[in-house]
Amino acid sequence: MWRADETGLLPASPVGSAVLSEAPELPEAWWGALNALPVPLAAHETGRVATPDTDTLTQELVTESIRGVFPGCFDATVQRWFPSTRT
Repeated sequence: MWRADETGLLPASPVGSAVLSEAPELPEAWWGALNALPVPLAAHETGRVATPDTDTLTQELVTESIRGVFPGCFDATVQRWFPSTRT
């Protein structure tokens, strides 16, 4: 299930594919605005701690996901939980 505010019905079929095969020709002002976004976003608190599939992020899920790709005996404990826009 997806949240309604995360998706929207587009009026037409997509153009091309999702593969970025060449560098976009975007003005420097566009990149500057994009790079500035984390600052105001970081000021907002959120209670959302879920994966894109809306599975709640837990220590167990993180550990299973990491060890599924990188098996071994190491500590996968998350020391601090916060939205990705914070540093």
